[in-house]
Amino acid sequence: MTDVMSVIMPDGNQVDGIPVGTPKAAIMAKYQASQNKPHDIAGYAEDIARSIPGGIAQGLSSVAGIPGDIRAGVQTAGDYITGKIDPNFEKWKEQFRSAHPSPISLQPPTSSAIANAVASPSGGYYEPKSVPGRYAETAASFVPAALGGEAGLANIAKRLVTRAVLPGVGSEAAGEAAQGTPYEGLARVAGAVGGSLPVLGRAGFRAAAPALTSELPQDTANLVQSYEGMGGNLRPGQYNPSRLARAADTITGDLPFNNLAGLKPNDLTKISPAAQADQYNSMLANTFGSNASRLTPDVLEKANERIGNTIGSTVARNTVKSDLPLTQDLADLHNRLQQFRPALNPGDATKIEGTLNHIYNLASAPGGLDGKVYQSIRQRGGLLDALSSDGNPTVAKFGQDMRGAIDDAFARQASPQDAAAIVKARQQYRALKTIEPIALKAPAGDLTGNGAGLLAKVVSEYGNPNNAGNLGTLARAGKEFIGPYKSSGTAENAFVYDLFKHPGQAMGRAAGATMAVPYMGTVGRVITNAINTPEARRKALGQLLQQHQARFAPQNAAMLGAILRSAQGEQ
Repeated sequence: MTDVMSVIMPDGNQVDGIPVGTPKAAIMAKYQASQNKPHDIAGYAEDIARSIPGGIAQGLSSVAGIPGDIRAGVQTAGDYITGKIDPNFEKWKEQFRSAHPSPISLQPPTSSAIANAVASPSGGYYEPKSVPGRYAETAASFVPAALGGEAGLANIAKRLVTRAVLPGVGSEAAGEAAQGTPYEGLARVAGAVGGSLPVLGRAGFRAAAPALTSELPQDTANLVQSYEGMGGNLRPGQYNPSRLARAADTITGDLPFNNLAGLKPNDLTKISPAAQADQYNSMLANTFGSNASRLTPDVLEKANERIGNTIGSTVARNTVKSDLPLTQDLADLHNRLQQFRPALNPGDATKIEGTLNHIYNLASAPGGLDGKVYQSIRQRGGLLDALSSDGNPTVAKFGQDMRGAIDDAFARQASPQDAAAIVKARQQYRALKTIEPIALKAPAGDLTGNGAGLLAKVVSEYGNPNNAGNLGTLARAGKEFIGPYKSSGTAENAFVYDLFKHPGQAMGRAAGATMAVPYMGTVGRVITNAINTPEARRKALGQLLQQHQARFAPQNAAMLGAILRSAQGEQ
């Protein structure tokens, strides 16, 4: 027959019939499960609400008792050392106290003494009856750490999350995982410190950030500067020369709650991936005169229609006559046709040649090529539009070059205002047609992962990205910086993924699920504060940044100053 025992629980209740040798953690878990009465939302809410005041009171007692705790700790250490030196020390100390009694204690009380004094009138603090209640009580005990700092609801809420909720959740999760073992107290401290890393580590990582990067090559630094000059934001981790830093930035950006990792919608060095995608696609849309954060088929269709109408209405007000440049352009196209004729379908060759002759005859007529006539043959469904949209790329190129030759002639011969409008519309149309094939293949019109394809199309169309203006800068930046860093399967990726894998594993399976989000957020914020800082940006851009007087003014922030600001409540 199995021997059983009775156990007195912390709330004073006695539990009978416990098999001898049952671990304390198992006894506590079973008892707590039987006592967790509130299983409905209202019950949990009541348990949480009743647990918070006791937690705050214990936290305030801990703060008020700091002098007494320090004194008690020093005295205990002194007594221990003295006792080792003189085994009779305890006897002599008791004799001295007996001979010199003190009617009033002038020693500061410890935190436990204060807590007991506060709780005694009500018979002790309320004991949480549920897991959420215990988490609420522990988090509430950290509330005093959130006192002080800048006013305002947003600042107060931020301090409550970073200084109370995160360390409280970390402490309780670690404590419950180690409950019943000699390491429970140590686990609770470690859990609180882990949850506090976003605050504790910020100043140190900011000061150490310059050591985690190096100055960029001039060409890369120029590209970063050009992209920022267009209004774009990049995280320093995206252009950090270190492959490890690049991989860390990508993986941190992929976190489901990357705001926990310190990434923000509008920040020069910590912009979130979602906000950066909106920004990047918007800048691409601006190259063809549109305002959109995603380049969807609908956006592209409307841009085509708008640009076509602009060019059509402008040329309709003008007449183009055959001048020497136009004659030369059409002659060059005719000579090219003879070179390509053997490879072309006879019908296609005839179609191209007929269109060339028709345009030349119209421009050479006594009255010239009337704008309205040209509008009719270049608009959708017209002669030039059909040729430019042909399924054969060679045929389509002939149509596009014919249209370009006539547009150039209109720009030369039109009024200055109309000439400027035509040039601008043609630039937008060229950018649109360069982007369009890539955008149509991009998921939901987001080109942040298509930089390489876009750059290849820009090179094909413009010859050199520098000839494409802002579009060339965006294509190069998209390939080099925007989107995931291509290091799959490397040691760098494996190392960073290991930081996020099995969060809380060291604290046991029970803490793993509970601590997953705060753990990932903490590790992500540590990485963000290490590589995505103004200091890292200044170090990477080096002399170029100083020459251009970029938006972030240089700071003389040494480690001591950063730590002092953090201690004063800077977030």
